[in-house]
Amino acid sequence: MSKFLYKTRNGTNPAKLPKVWLCAHPKDISTFLQNDANKILSIVNCAIWYDENSTNNYNEEELIDNLSGMNLFVVPVTHRFLIEDNRALSFELPYAIKNNIPILPLIKDSALTNLFNEKCGYIQYLSLENDDEIGFSSDEKLKKYISTILLGDETTKKIRDAFDAYIFLSYRKKDKKYANQL
Repeated sequence: MSKFLYKTRNGTNPAKLPKVWLCAHPKDISTFLQNDANKILSIVNCAIWYDENSTNNYNEEELIDNLSGMNLFVVPVTHRFLIEDNRALSFELPYAIKNNIPILPLIKDSALTNLFNEKCGYIQYLSLENDDEIGFSSDEKLKKYISTILLGDETTKKIRDAFDAYIFLSYRKKDKKYANQL
């Protein structure tokens, strides 16, 4: 993950935190990090990983190796994301779908809904534009979804406390792919 950047609560070490991949158009990353990342971090202590230079050419195997360890893909759906050529739409999102990694598309403009469905298929998304008719705010919906996918600190602590055994897996660097599968 050395090529990728991350954002955590108070800049803490991301090593033991759930991993969220920011699957976004490169020009939308800074906006998301300023506006929405803190909402997610306030719900669950996680590491939001992103690639500031996703226009760079990565070794596909290396990129897949990194993406395979993600617990959730958050997709800020913007006009730019849907219209312009970008790795997030052409490679990362299809990878998550193919590998059954949970996806959370965030739509801020309901005018993009039809285009999103056309480009990405009929994937469930969360509209951040307004509250729904039942009375749930977008923040409440976000909290409910995130909480079902990523475990909070309290739940993680309970699980860790229930187990006292640890396993050390030794492997060669070229076998990292197989070690990750285990």
